[in-house]
Amino acid sequence: MVQAHGGNIDQLLEELQITPREIVDFSANINPLGMPTEFKQAILEQMDSVERYPDYSYKLLRKRLATHYQISENCLSVTNGAEEAIRTVMTLLPETIIMLQPTFSEYEKAAISRNKTVIHLDLSEAQNFRVQLDDLLQWIDALDLKVSGQSYFKAALFLCNPNNPTGVIYTKSEIEAFAEALAQRQIALIMDESFMDFVSQRESYSVMNSEKKMPNVILIQSLTKFYAIPGLRLGMIVFPDESFKLKFDRILGTWTVNTFAMICGQLVGQLGAYSLETREYYLQEQAKLVEFLRKQPGIKVYQPAVNFIFFYTTINNLLIKLLHKGIAIRSCENFKALESGYYRIAVRTSEENQRLIERMTEVIAEEFVDGKMG
Repeated sequence: MVQAHGGNIDQLLEELQITPREIVDFSANINPLGMPTEFKQAILEQMDSVERYPDYSYKLLRKRLATHYQISENCLSVTNGAEEAIRTVMTLLPETIIMLQPTFSEYEKAAISRNKTVIHLDLSEAQNFRVQLDDLLQWIDALDLKVSGQSYFKAALFLCNPNNPTGVIYTKSEIEAFAEALAQRQIALIMDESFMDFVSQRESYSVMNSEKKMPNVILIQSLTKFYAIPGLRLGMIVFPDESFKLKFDRILGTWTVNTFAMICGQLVGQLGAYSLETREYYLQEQAKLVEFLRKQPGIKVYQPAVNFIFFYTTINNLLIKLLHKGIAIRSCENFKALESGYYRIAVRTSEENQRLIERMTEVIAEEFVDGKMG
């Protein structure tokens, strides 16, 4: 069974012809604490505002987000989730797009929809799907890229940090050095930091407000996952200069962010306690899940960096077996460079995580007899 994305449980059950029941969804990487109370209160208090069009300049929203992330509001655009940012910016990128696999599938879908030439580098499992950036530069040099069309850049490289689904993360200093090296080669770097808000010591990994000038770097950020608003959706994209932003906005359109998402986004700078609680909570729960998985036969766990865990198992059809037990996880076999047996699970509430452990224990007991697969 191939899942295009996590979270679409009803379709999954229908395709597998499984009778709908109460399902705990570990397939979508959403904050286990749920939407902040401040968001809910603000929406209720401003319910009547939905009868009016939102400010299509999103001036206050951009100002609040810029203050929170310590960036220039003049270089920031807001979008209906990170996916819209990815799809729209693709129009402005050079003809050649480089992707490190496995990674978020929407990059390639957006590139193909814009008739781009996509070049893949499949990362090695032996290196835990992490690339040495110096080696990557050597591989890029061997491509002999040329400038095409009106773009100054020869190519654009997408890098998800932390990466979905593997959880691989690179430090701020690594990315800054890599960006500089790419700039020398006339290659744009599109950094997707959609999971960065979950990272403890974010300042050591994010280049969102880097002190170094990076004229070839475009940053994409999702607020949907960290603030648990997938039904509202909110994303943003940050450009190295205002002229690039103006080009993007002309393509983007007018009312891209709905009123409720706008209201919520204006409050992110007031949620310090929520952010701290989120990181403390998921790290504690993550440790429990990792400890459990690493003790199980036939399972290899890759070091997680955020609120999901990537692993490989020799248990056949784990997705289906857990669905029959009321648990949905994310099969990763549709990611390029991965095969059947790779999965991703989100960190959920303590009670839900315990339920996953219990159902996984049942599956493993059914699969293994005397230490061997039955």
